[in-house]
Amino acid sequence: MFSLVALSLFNVSVLLAPTKFISAVLELMQLPLSARLTLLWAAVINVAVSVVFERWVTQLIADVVGMLVSEHEGRRRIKDSRVYRAIADRE
Repeated sequence: MFSLVALSLFNVSVLLAPTKFISAVLELMQLPLSARLTLLWAAVINVAVSVVFERWVTQLIADVVGMLVSEHEGRRRIKDSRVYRAIADRE
């Protein structure tokens, strides 16, 4: 966790106020402050959307896939290690 925080702080410092040494080493272009802030907000929004997706949306997708798989497995029959697919009921 410490390394993630340190890397994030380094990235924000390079984005908002890079030193001359870091700018020379990384060969950074000069950007106006408004462009830097736009990039920062885009990164913050990206992190927020990713966290929301990973926390809630993936669980919803997993539940739907599980429901579909369990419904599909209900149509198969296994006998003597062979899988048979049920045919439509005939009357």
